[in-house]
Amino acid sequence: MDNVTDCGAEFDREHIDSGGTRMWKNKSVGDSQIFDCTPPDAWQPSRLVKERSAMIALLEQGGPTDERGWLNLAWRLPAGLRSALIKELAAGNWIVSISDTGWPHPGSVVVTMRGRFHANRRAPPQGVSWRAVNVPHYWREELSENIGDTEFLLIT
Repeated sequence: MDNVTDCGAEFDREHIDSGGTRMWKNKSVGDSQIFDCTPPDAWQPSRLVKERSAMIALLEQGGPTDERGWLNLAWRLPAGLRSALIKELAAGNWIVSISDTGWPHPGSVVVTMRGRFHANRRAPPQGVSWRAVNVPHYWREELSENIGDTEFLLIT
């Protein structure tokens, strides 16, 4: 089984035409889903903007399914945190990875962003809290939202 998938945003959910270069790597193990995203170095800035816009459109239009994939994990984020993710993508940030490994709680989804937060630091969406962690070995800052006892995170 091929453990690398095309990105999935521009043309459909999980299989984006990325010019023959694959962008999302499936690093899932057992029940844990882990997807790393690395845009091809050869992409021009306009291509990255187009891809980011397509990802935003998919995040705005859908909902979770039984499928496995980066997009399904993103749809599992609570509404406020998903809104924060969309704002970050729109501000030029990029997803590095998305996972549901059972940390920090069973059912949690954690999204790691490439750069520090742009759009959400001063005014996160309702229900979302921002916190400076400033431990570069782990992460610098986080946005979190809880649903019951389950915490969902965007981290930089």
